Amino acid sequence: MITDKLLDKWVEDLQHEINENWTHGAIGTDDTEPDPSHEELFAEVLRKERQDITEEFGKTTLSFWIPSTEANEETLKEFGFFDDDTEGEMKVREIFDGIDKSSEIELWFDFDIEVEVQEV
Repeated sequence: MITDKLLDKWVEDLQHEINENWTHGAIGTDDTEPDPSHEELFAEVLRKERQDITEEFGKTTLSFWIPSTEANEETLKEFGFFDDDTEGEMKVREIFDGIDKSSEIELWFDFDIEVEVQEV
């Protein structure tokens, strides 16, 4: 049996990894279904430094903001988090219903990562 202390350490280590290395959010226009083998967004149009991170034990929320002046005239369908501002390793990729971005729209992307430990 794994001890509670070790499980707590694993959760803390994972949250530290996310905090230190999931530094940039990106958006794109492709809606190809995500797959663990994907290494980049399919049609990236913008990458920005993460604006916010909140943590509580077992849950981390990463956020980035797209102001009204960026990514206009694009139909946004995918986002991801990376460890670099231009290339780097993609940590996660998600797709969503298209958002027709214009100068009248500001977007705030929140991505929650939750760790739950269960006995099996």
